[in-house]
Amino acid sequence: MLRSGRAFIYAGVETLGWIRYSRQQGDGNRFRARYRELSRVVARAAFNPAGPEGDWDYYERMEKFAASGAYDRVPGGDLEPEADPETYNGSIWLLARQTYWRDPEAPPSPSSSEFQSAIAFYRARAVPTDLQWSWIGAAEGFQQYRRSVSASNAAFKRAEQTAGLIIANHILSAVDAYVSVRMRFSRDSRSGTRLGFTMLVPGAH
Repeated sequence: MLRSGRAFIYAGVETLGWIRYSRQQGDGNRFRARYRELSRVVARAAFNPAGPEGDWDYYERMEKFAASGAYDRVPGGDLEPEADPETYNGSIWLLARQTYWRDPEAPPSPSSSEFQSAIAFYRARAVPTDLQWSWIGAAEGFQQYRRSVSASNAAFKRAEQTAGLIIANHILSAVDAYVSVRMRFSRDSRSGTRLGFTMLVPGAH
């Protein structure tokens, strides 16, 4: 509107920014689809590959633990949490015992508040049976999964940075326009020209 040549620079930066952002988002989505597919065909193949998808935290846990462990070691009766602390569920059960029991190796009565609090803690955080996984025996698949997660996170991080540059470009162009208008107003005022506007009031004569 001010007929400034800088407008083309701002428009060019914005266009390039959106192109770059679109590509980075596409890379992030592609790598995310890749690691989710690996989780199904490799880590969850022996359990429930057609089960529900997990949330973001679920796939992060899958990257850090080679196996989820069982949710209930003896299905059909009272819940018996996973005991192996090397698995994700086992680590959650250990944390629950350390949090609520006086001695994590000496279980209180199952009817006690300490025991029930630990069980509730475990239920709220453990991976359920339909999302169970294991990378054991699939080292190459596990490495591919980790690389895909890392690549996806990096691509989305770059997209966030690009979005920040686009916003900064908007702010800079707005400041530029404001300064330009102020300078023109000052220049026109010195030359005797006035910038203004006319307000039309309904009913006025």
